[in-house]
Amino acid sequence: MEEMDHSYRSTRRKYLSATAAIGGLAIASGTASACDEKDKKKDDEKRADERREELDKFTDGVESEDTDPTEIDSPTVITEPGAYVITEDIETDLQRGEACIFVKSDNVTVDGRDNTLRGGGSGAGIFVLDSTNVRVRNCNIENFLFGVTYFEAADDGVVDGCTVTNCTEGIGIDDATDNVVRNCTLRESKLVVEFDSIGTVLINNEITDVPDRNGVSLADSSRCYVIDNKVTGSEQSGLFCDSVITSTISGNEFTDNGAYGIELDFCEDNRITDNDLSDNEDGACNLENSDANLFRGNDPACGPDE
Repeated sequence: MEEMDHSYRSTRRKYLSATAAIGGLAIASGTASACDEKDKKKDDEKRADERREELDKFTDGVESEDTDPTEIDSPTVITEPGAYVITEDIETDLQRGEACIFVKSDNVTVDGRDNTLRGGGSGAGIFVLDSTNVRVRNCNIENFLFGVTYFEAADDGVVDGCTVTNCTEGIGIDDATDNVVRNCTLRESKLVVEFDSIGTVLINNEITDVPDRNGVSLADSSRCYVIDNKVTGSEQSGLFCDSVITSTISGNEFTDNGAYGIELDFCEDNRITDNDLSDNEDGACNLENSDANLFRGNDPACGPDE
């Protein structure tokens, strides 16, 4: 598939590396019975409880209002911990490898206060490099190559309540651990997690109308949670997974996409449960070279054991 073409991924990573370098700006089937139905109902209730627990775990702890923050009203490099707020719209036309807001410090909060970062089609809106506990919230980001990117050991971060429009890659997690993307809206902008990213959580996001590619792409990653997201109108599949293991994909709506709801390639030991996979042009799902994955409760049925 075009989305996970390795030449594309290599080019993308080189571009991200340039930005960092420049630095600146199996369920058995059988005959149904009353006992089977009772067991299935219990299993469905258990999965619903598990998903509620997962939701609580990743949505608790919303930060209080920061006091005495540093104000940002122009392209900025952040090198010190602390709270930062964007006080007005920022419009910039970046060159290759530049970022409007470049974070190179641990323990940073960037609050957009619903202001907009607007680019000229290149560069990154917000780029986080090798920094832990960076929280980006309430930002509107438009017309960059990369909207928000956490790159190379940018761990334990949160992207919350952001709206990304017309960025080739709206939000990207690359070679980073235990990051959360929640309550975000991406329009004409895909969401990407890849290159040995571990423990990424994508929860309650909406991705619409992604041109040319898949809405959400996971690659070479593990222990991810993809929960209660909505992906519609992608020209390819709603979710594409390449070499993804031990992850949970549950309670999502992958509907009305140009290829499949979900595609798996070289994936194993994942839980794919209770997803709405209706009205995709090529069908609910497509599995290639993928074994030992659990499918249950998807509509239409997706895996071989449903």
